[in-house]
Amino acid sequence: MRKGIIKECKYLCNTASMKLKIDIDNTTKELTISDLKFDYVQYFRKGEICEFEMKDKNISKLIVGGKEIPLSKPDIGSSKMHRRDATAPYNFVPVNKDVVTVPDALPDFDRYTEFTGYIDLDIMALTPLYIRDTYTKQEEMKAKDKNRKQQWINPDFFSPGGILSIPGSSLRGMVRNLVEIVSFSRMEYVDDSTFYYRPIGDKCKTVRDAYFKIMEEKDKANSSKYKFCAGYLCKEDNKYFIRPAQKRENEKQYKRVSKAGRPEFSYHWQEDGSCITVSGAAPNKKEEGWLIFPLDEKSDPIELSMDVINAYRNDVNRMTDKKEKELSKRRDGDLLRMLELAESDANGLKKVPCFYIGWRDENGNERIAFGHTAYFRLPYELSVHDHIPACHKDEDTIDFARAIFGSTRMSAGKVFFEDAKSVGYVHQYEELYPAILSDPKPTTFQHYLEQGDAKERELKHWGDKPDNETGTGFIRGHKLYWHRKTLKDGEFGWKAEESEVQKNPLQYTKIKPVKEPLRKNGKYDKINKFKCRIRFENLSKIELGALLFVLDLPSDCAHKLGMGKPLGLGTIKIRPRLVITERNKGTDDNPGRYEKLFENRRWHLPYINGSGMHEEFKSEFSNYILNKLGESGYDNLWDIPRLRELRAMLYYNEKNMHSKKWLSNTKYMKLGEFKERPILDSPSNVLKRANMDIPKRDS
Repeated sequence: MRKGIIKECKYLCNTASMKLKIDIDNTTKELTISDLKFDYVQYFRKGEICEFEMKDKNISKLIVGGKEIPLSKPDIGSSKMHRRDATAPYNFVPVNKDVVTVPDALPDFDRYTEFTGYIDLDIMALTPLYIRDTYTKQEEMKAKDKNRKQQWINPDFFSPGGILSIPGSSLRGMVRNLVEIVSFSRMEYVDDSTFYYRPIGDKCKTVRDAYFKIMEEKDKANSSKYKFCAGYLCKEDNKYFIRPAQKRENEKQYKRVSKAGRPEFSYHWQEDGSCITVSGAAPNKKEEGWLIFPLDEKSDPIELSMDVINAYRNDVNRMTDKKEKELSKRRDGDLLRMLELAESDANGLKKVPCFYIGWRDENGNERIAFGHTAYFRLPYELSVHDHIPACHKDEDTIDFARAIFGSTRMSAGKVFFEDAKSVGYVHQYEELYPAILSDPKPTTFQHYLEQGDAKERELKHWGDKPDNETGTGFIRGHKLYWHRKTLKDGEFGWKAEESEVQKNPLQYTKIKPVKEPLRKNGKYDKINKFKCRIRFENLSKIELGALLFVLDLPSDCAHKLGMGKPLGLGTIKIRPRLVITERNKGTDDNPGRYEKLFENRRWHLPYINGSGMHEEFKSEFSNYILNKLGESGYDNLWDIPRLRELRAMLYYNEKNMHSKKWLSNTKYMKLGEFKERPILDSPSNVLKRANMDIPKRDS
């Protein structure tokens, strides 16, 4: 290994590259390291001794500060594909590009004309299952007790009246979601959030370019110049304003200063009215903060709309310091929280320092954003709803999900879910702490947006307009969790380690889930079972078929419900039994419900056992959807590509669900692995990767 001395080093944020000048035997060699992870920036300092190896007159290996620096290899052409090796306990059923509407002649609510009755459900917990209980008055007081060192949360399983139960609302939500998928209905309940981003050193070039296009500009020497401004955030008459700071040195409103040991995420007023603001920790251990010059009394205040304020307040990735409950002790860089404290201080200045920037987006709209320090987080120019296909935005569409379950805008629902109560043996764990996993948020765009054949470093992000021709840039679809058979303890165990609980007790809450079945002589023993009833009124044959289609799944599929789904909890098996009541005119032997009042000193309740009619109703629904979609080449709805992906997500085979290969392919990645931005493959390909082909439908 040869040695040299770093003479100059400059990290270029917008290209995630490091430019170096290294003195080697009194000769200066220039080197550019492309796609350098931000974590490695801290090792480069002027005067640092480095070690290296040469190959073909180029540096092939570089060690700085005792750390080997990864040197990027040149891509072969521009068609290199992004790695598809992301793993996660969830995946997506593709969003439907067409919405199927219901037949025009659906039953009304003023008379019984079609099918009315109920579906009895027998539910079996195949894995541990947990749904949190509600509070009694005494428990509510206990939970609100501020003198407790740790917040108390009821660990019991949902049990109204002392009977373990699955809430009807939980079952309703699960069934409605599946009906929405299989019937090609609108994605009605999608939170229209605007996400924030700060991609300094990001692997993805497209998102870096979008950010630095707003935050920087190039001068004649091709050097980067800041475009952001500085000032003070204040509030007057319930309206928010930014008051610009004075321009002094080089016509700037700020300058770099030493942190001088000041805490992270803090600001410090100076005697002349200026203010030093300090950001959070950084990988390069920077020792500088920012001095913002005093307020410019002659400048006009900039009013911030409530849309801007609410978007900032709802930023899901903004760091919140939960270790300290008191607002005054938090270190999170939240300017709205800081302003709230400044206003409550009788001796305070009623304002806080901030950086801000204004720009015009691609549609010509004036935009503005602000943050605690320079290079703050920016909002994407598009919201989540901008990434949904247009057919999902028509609120007047009557699809199957809306027709069956109702809508606050149009009509009441026609199905009613009871709580599923525990029956027979109750097999339950004692109180324990479940493991905490780092669930990727929707800002992880390589998971949540369709990427197609995206080139490396050119992924679609939340600021990109969706492409109708390629389908890229649209949301992936309905998020579901894989079935996983995990043990309580061990490598993939769902119980938290006691040592981890002791380190961060405020992040953990106790639960008391019911247990998975035991095996005895190759058969299930000690099974936790639940029973309930779904009542329905005036469903058409097709609507009833949609309901049965998602309840009466193929034999090798199961449902998912409750808390802890990423950990392997919540797999249930449902066996439905259809009963149709005769509301209208019946037969001579069996009069209708309103033709006879009593029978054997009980109410006359005529019914038809519909257990043998499941396939008839399901086929009616399947054929209707296939015809509407123009899919004449398929005999069954489960065979079309989109529902084959749903079938993959619902697939449950106990023998395979606990294999190490499967659990490894469906686990959360570690935090560092996300920096490479690998994207999720399709559900069917994830199954194949674990040597489990897409199951064939029942004949």
